[in-house]
Amino acid sequence: MWIARCDPVKGEHLAAGLQADDSRITGFRYERLRRSWRSRIIASMGSHAHGPLKFGVLGPLEVLRDGEPVQLGGKRQRALLALLLVHANELVTVDQLIDGLSGEQRSQSAVNAMRVAVSRLRRSLENGDSDDVLRTAPGGYVLCTDPDQLDVSLFEGLLEEGLQLLVVGDHQSAAARLRAGLGLWRGPALADLSLLEFLQPEIRRLEELRLLAVMGRIDAELGLGAAGELIGELELLVASNPLQERLRGQLMRALYRAGRQADALTVYRQTSELMRDELGLEPSRELRELERSILQQHAELEPALRHRHRWATSQCRPHRSSAALVSWPSSPRFSADPIYGC
Repeated sequence: MWIARCDPVKGEHLAAGLQADDSRITGFRYERLRRSWRSRIIASMGSHAHGPLKFGVLGPLEVLRDGEPVQLGGKRQRALLALLLVHANELVTVDQLIDGLSGEQRSQSAVNAMRVAVSRLRRSLENGDSDDVLRTAPGGYVLCTDPDQLDVSLFEGLLEEGLQLLVVGDHQSAAARLRAGLGLWRGPALADLSLLEFLQPEIRRLEELRLLAVMGRIDAELGLGAAGELIGELELLVASNPLQERLRGQLMRALYRAGRQADALTVYRQTSELMRDELGLEPSRELRELERSILQQHAELEPALRHRHRWATSQCRPHRSSAALVSWPSSPRFSADPIYGC
């Protein structure tokens, strides 16, 4: 124990020796032991311990340390980090990095340039234990993050929970989870790097997940008795996603509940014409059945009074209540854009 406290090098060797001498220590257990030794060594040397880095891609790329932005350098370093984050905890080969960032074939000069960029990024991310963040691996590099360090991991977890709660009919809890997840968004995904070709698939995937979360949140709020409160937002969403039938159905339901039956039927007629003109298709069975229910004024379209009460009660709580559900530093949101945020 004295060796580990007083000599960082010997302490590291001691941890390595334990792995070699005890076959029962698995790679995972060894990694935890190594981190424990390193933390003790740093503490004994009086080093300042920073909190874990936080990585954000749900908006412009950002890295925070103890709530403060980390300076990442130029666009090349930022693009490199974005590519590593898209494949967080996975090996990204040198060839992938070269192809993604420069489009060149592998050459010694390209490899050298990539190593320089990685070295600069590693210095930016240095946290007293930089090997735990950006590691060199055979053939490439691995950016190691825990789920609570990456905003997209938090968002995907809240989205999954919210949709599961929606399926079982717990609209209030579903709405809370989905609002929290949407509250992590600061604008379009990777907005400052959106022109980079290699990021396009991930940007499209994240935007589709965001829209799925928005539609799930609206379904939950409709289940809680919302009506006219959602019309303005839904009209904007329909304008941005004209062929998304689910949004059009939600708008029809909200209009009908707000006493605007004729407007709800107009939305259906416009949808039917658009589908035929653009795709040569008729509206889905679900949308046709919704139109029929509106024509017949089915009671099931009207929220029960208890649901209206639950909706009103839920609005007494701040929509951006993600701090109670996720651990993420507060940062500016694009509150003027109704499509982002909750």
